[in-house]
Order: sequence, then structure tokens, then C-alpha cells
Amino acid sequence: MENERQLIQRKRNDSVLFKQRHDLGIVWSVHQCEMYAEMFRLIGESIEPNSIKYSKSFFSFEVIQQTSL
Repeated sequence: MENERQLIQRKRNDSVLFKQRHDLGIVWSVHQCEMYAEMFRLIGESIEPNSIKYSKSFFSFEVIQQTSL
């Protein structure tokens, strides 16, 4: 949770959707979405191509689930 705004996750078939709703504008969405996606990449996770979305009131992206651990 960041500034009382929770990053919500929802499992999908082969990925996990992460999203956050807020009232802080498009600039917040762009920076937060890019930061979170990069954090996942840094730990070796893959972001679903074309899944990064944002607007003035939300952002979301999908992380591909690893099949072998």
C-alpha cells in the first residue's frame, strides 16, 4: 500500500493483473505504472506485452506467471 492506495492483484489464466485506482492524475499513473513494472522486471519477471495501461484515475499491467519454480 502506498499513500493509502492499494495495488490490487487479480489472477488470470497465465498472468496476474496488477492495478491501482486513484485521483492523482495521468502523471501519477505513468510514473507509478512504469516504476512497478520495472521492479518486476528487475527481479526477473516478464510483463505481458501491451498490457501496460493508464489514465488519470488508474494504471494496470500484467505479469506473466512463471510455470516452473
